Amino acid sequence: VSCTVAEQIEAGVLPEPAEILVPIGTGGTFAGLVLGAKLAGLRARIVGVLVTDILPPNPARLARLARASLALLRRHEPSLAAVEVTPADFEVVRAQLGPGYGATTPAAEAAVLACREAGLALETTYTAKCMAEVLARLGACTRIGGDYAKDVGATSNIPVCQTSNVVWWTAD
Repeated sequence: VSCTVAEQIEAGVLPEPAEILVPIGTGGTFAGLVLGAKLAGLRARIVGVLVTDILPPNPARLARLARASLALLRRHEPSLAAVEVTPADFEVVRAQLGPGYGATTPAAEAAVLACREAGLALETTYTAKCMAEVLARLGACTRIGGDYAKDVGATSNIPVCQTSNVVWWTAD
């Protein structure tokens, strides 16, 4: 994802987002996106939205996971940049936690309904809680610039919106 976004920013198809939000369970995807963004040269802040407090990952553990992933990647591709990943790279938001794993929240339910009207399907454990945080940060959304494409060279047909310094779109 990070490399595709970076390629589209470089090609002028997509403005560089200030933030990219991702739901956090164990933290593997979050660590990978932070590492990928650094390797791709993105300045966007990757923000993790905690969806469960069962063994929640902390920034130090997430940084270790990203560094271990980088070490593994560099063993197979030594020319890969030796980027620095620190706990400060991991912003963890707890505002969308429900009363337990898999338990929905009113904000998650509202996100499901709002996205359903836009033709997007969310589930309430991960994606709806992350989208609830996106919506909380957005308020109203104004469509900007061109559309986003799922892959470089593909048709650009995913709308890009911005409010303040938050840019968002939906992709698979």
